[in-house]
Amino acid sequence: MPAEKFYRIKYAVEGSGTFPIDMLRYDRACPSSEDYSHIIEREGLRRVELLRFSPAGKSGPNVERWASFGWKVTRIEYYDGKVEQPNISQLGANGAAENNP
Repeated sequence: MPAEKFYRIKYAVEGSGTFPIDMLRYDRACPSSEDYSHIIEREGLRRVELLRFSPAGKSGPNVERWASFGWKVTRIEYYDGKVEQPNISQLGANGAAENNP
């Protein structure tokens, strides 16, 4: 049986207050480095870079759900080098950023 292929998606979130740790599970993501794992624990406004490994290609983070916690997805970098700066008007029906070619 061939190994399942996963695509790496790097994205950044910004916010303040309690970091929504459950979003890591929800988005199947993790901090992109040990430094960012420590930034999560800090207080005040901060930016955290995350990695998501998706079997669905360009299946990015759930921008609307991050926003519901008061955090904003500021940048998404896909495995093919394409970079997006999502905003609420780019959301699809499932709350994830749409990927228009």
